[in-house]
Amino acid sequence: MKNLIALAKSNVYGVNCASAGIGSAAHFARTLFPRISGVEVTYVRCKCGVSDFK
Repeated sequence: MKNLIALAKSNVYGVNCASAGIGSAAHFARTLFPRISGVEVTYVRCKCGVSDFK
């Protein structure tokens, strides 16, 4: 995780993240990650369904 945070902080634009939708575990993690790490995260809407992530 330390390497991921260091890589994200070294990128001027931060990182992009997509999830299966509001309320999913990935969406929850995407909401907490920037608050904990201080990394800028841009949310990219995913046009797939939850079943595509299984």
